[in-house]
Amino acid sequence: MAGFTFVKNLSGSHTGLDSLNDSFIIANSETIYKGAIVKLSSSFINAATATHRVFGLVKGVVTPNGVPIDNADSTEYDGTITTGGVGVGNYAASADNETDKQIRALVKILQPGDIVSGTTDGTFGTNNSDTPGYYTDLITSILVDEDSASSSDGQFFIYMADPNNSSNMYYIPCELQTVR
Repeated sequence: MAGFTFVKNLSGSHTGLDSLNDSFIIANSETIYKGAIVKLSSSFINAATATHRVFGLVKGVVTPNGVPIDNADSTEYDGTITTGGVGVGNYAASADNETDKQIRALVKILQPGDIVSGTTDGTFGTNNSDTPGYYTDLITSILVDEDSASSSDGQFFIYMADPNNSSNMYYIPCELQTVR
């Protein structure tokens, strides 16, 4: 299944560093998935792709008052909701979200040493896409690119196979917006 989930930090914390959550207004006309990797640009959340430094992982979408979008009154938003879990549930923001309803993404701000579980857009094993010690890039905000594995550079370090999901790998974000 597409999308990412936070696993732990290499320090061993499953919850401590996971508590670095905050909400940010979603950019106009942007579609944000639960489990998406995002960037922060000019104060607004956008879906990240291969050319972007990574800011965080979307845990949900909320109103300015913190109400989960799935439970919000329809007068509180004017974008489009697709219900579902990680990689399926999403919110397509309206063209004036930044100034009108200001619907927000609840983001786990990724830190050095964080491990996330995710999958590729193709078959693991292609071009070393499942080789620990290699690096890879996003192809969309919810998938890594099976063709981008490299021994020297990428947004994510391929850490190991996910022992709980044979369709996923563990990745460590290494091109973070919060670290230069």
